Amino acid sequence: MANDSSQSDSSTPADAADMVFVPPSAPANTGTASERERRKNRTGHSSSGQGNQRIDKPSSSVSGDPKSSPDDKLVDQTKQQIRQLVTEISELARTECSVQDFYQGFLTRTTGALASDGGAIWIRESNQQPLKIHYHINLKQTVLASDTAAQKKHSDLLKRIVDAGEPEVIAPYAESSDPSHGGNPTDKLLIFGPIVVNHEVIGLVEILQRPGAGPTTQRGYLRFLMQMCELASEFLTNEKIRSFHAQQSMWGKFDQFVQAVYGSLDASKTAFSVANEGRRVIDCDRVTVLLGRGNSMKVRSISGLDSIERRSDQVKHLTRLGRAVVKGRSALWYDGVSATDENLPPQIQAKLHPYIDRSHSKLLAVIPLFAAVPTDPDSNLDLGFEANVVGRSGRSDQPIGALVVERLKDGTLTEDFKKRVEAVVGHSEVALTNAIEHNAIFLMPLWKAIGKVMSAFQGGNLLKTMFVSGIALAMGLCLCWIPWPFSLAAKGALIPEVQSEVYAQSAGVMEELFVSDQGDTPVTQGQVLARMSNNDLAVAIENLRNSIVEAETRQAINESLRAQDDLSEYERQTIEIEIEQARQEKIGLREELKLRVIENKHLEVVAPATGIVVNWQARQNLINRPVERGQNLMTIVDPNSNWLLELELPERRLGHLMDALTKSREPLQVTFAMASMPSKEFSGQLHLVDHQLDVHSDQGNTCLVRVAFDNSDLEPEMLRTGTRVNASIACGTCSIGYAMFHEVIETVQAKWMLWF
Repeated sequence: MANDSSQSDSSTPADAADMVFVPPSAPANTGTASERERRKNRTGHSSSGQGNQRIDKPSSSVSGDPKSSPDDKLVDQTKQQIRQLVTEISELARTECSVQDFYQGFLTRTTGALASDGGAIWIRESNQQPLKIHYHINLKQTVLASDTAAQKKHSDLLKRIVDAGEPEVIAPYAESSDPSHGGNPTDKLLIFGPIVVNHEVIGLVEILQRPGAGPTTQRGYLRFLMQMCELASEFLTNEKIRSFHAQQSMWGKFDQFVQAVYGSLDASKTAFSVANEGRRVIDCDRVTVLLGRGNSMKVRSISGLDSIERRSDQVKHLTRLGRAVVKGRSALWYDGVSATDENLPPQIQAKLHPYIDRSHSKLLAVIPLFAAVPTDPDSNLDLGFEANVVGRSGRSDQPIGALVVERLKDGTLTEDFKKRVEAVVGHSEVALTNAIEHNAIFLMPLWKAIGKVMSAFQGGNLLKTMFVSGIALAMGLCLCWIPWPFSLAAKGALIPEVQSEVYAQSAGVMEELFVSDQGDTPVTQGQVLARMSNNDLAVAIENLRNSIVEAETRQAINESLRAQDDLSEYERQTIEIEIEQARQEKIGLREELKLRVIENKHLEVVAPATGIVVNWQARQNLINRPVERGQNLMTIVDPNSNWLLELELPERRLGHLMDALTKSREPLQVTFAMASMPSKEFSGQLHLVDHQLDVHSDQGNTCLVRVAFDNSDLEPEMLRTGTRVNASIACGTCSIGYAMFHEVIETVQAKWMLWF
């Protein structure tokens, strides 16, 4: 045995190849290890003194002398290959690959760099547990594969080395003076390097090297392996840190899941929390919760969905599958490989594949949920990640539903995945059982309301409750008995009492306009305001006149033919018919011509009344534009007319107005403010109420109400058509509560009271 761990090592991974004297995989012409050692001594190259046996090239090789020996070239080539393998191991240790992939890549390259026959990686979970092999190369080709005694001796050797935590080289068939320390039962040179994580030896790297190397070469092997073990330790340390971060993240998700599922005693809310928070804990694509018994079992929640379309084929097939699995009382784990048709009952097969075809799930788990029963509170104090024992230790045989877990892309079924599902199932059973039992209590909403009321009179809350109740009672009495003015709000506009609208009586194009664009043109009744043209109408009149002339000519010709004496009776009758037709046609054309002439006369727009045309920018809006018959062209306002308010009272307030008009002998008073002067209020009296309801604006169905007021209260410049106003119609008095909340009361009466 050789142990060189006490010597310091300052070499870097890039120089690790120099620690190996000559790889055993070198060709036969390089000689044996002892011969190579003697050749090296003859050339004057010795050990570095630090245990690193390096190969020093002759000066001819360094300078590129073409006369360098073949052995030197082979050594350089071999060292270059070893450096490449060391670089690959160093890069692999910095990646985030899986532990098993690292073991494979690490051991393959390490044994290749040492040109060894094989190797193994031994890892233990804790100091109290034995070493377990995690990866090996050619270990089965040794005596350890079949000899039990050799295995025992080798196991004791591993235990001694890992407890010591020091690298060692064990010669072939070496025996220890203490039988409990084991030995090397193989014909290989065993090289051991410890793997240290957080100052704790967690495993060993074992190399099966061919014997025959000298002590210096063995020390080179050991130093090389130690440096490779440092890379392995670095990777496992980083992997442990990543594992701690992942575990911390999982604990956070699990804590949120527990708080969510136990946060409510409503079955629907609990099922929603199980589906959505459980999906994050399990790390899957979809979680579905089914609740009920037998044929009454239904889908209650699906992760990521606020509502469920129960008539869809996918939901129907999932419900049937869940009922079948719950009836069998055994969980279904389907990944398409381990759960084949031969392993499934025919009742589940018939319902599984139709659902898989529609959901396209690669991994499916359907776990029945059973009602949890109360257990001893002291029997389960440790609620760890595997806290499903809380639900399962107190689990009854009464099914309450099923939990469906799906993955749509990854179909790998691992033990970690199963543990997460079981943890979610355990807490889900307890939470859902509590929610179902809570909701099953008779008149639970009533008892909750009574409990809230009674809690207000318990303990130190009695005086506080009585004080608040007294204040609330006093306020209620005030709202019911204190009188308050009742008024109805309405919106409207200023309009003149006398105004006339000018409409187009014929269609045409506006050619001339005899009013200004300032909106202040005075006109008298019958005055021409505008002229229009209509080419189609002119052509029609001309055609009618030509048609009348043709009819008159045809009638005159037939009358001259009728005067002849040599006509037969048939010819005479034919001529009489044509004369009558021409005469009737002439009468019809003249009547149509008369109407067309009147229509042409209406192309001249005249004022229907005396007043002022108030349209602004009339020329810009009308000149050279087509005008349809009945189109409003202008508005004429009598300058001496009084101005009124025209309010739009919503239909829901009309009843109050009619009731106030019936009770009051005097006209109702109206207070209003203009939008242009909101800080100043004016008063008026209700003048007229329209008896017809109609849609006049965006306020819906309204009734028009006109209000008279003293025009002298307003400046003449403020009297403009369309000025918006906000008005309040006084309708007597009522209680202050009804005056403030009458619309709320009426809404309640309209929406709900009619049902009773």
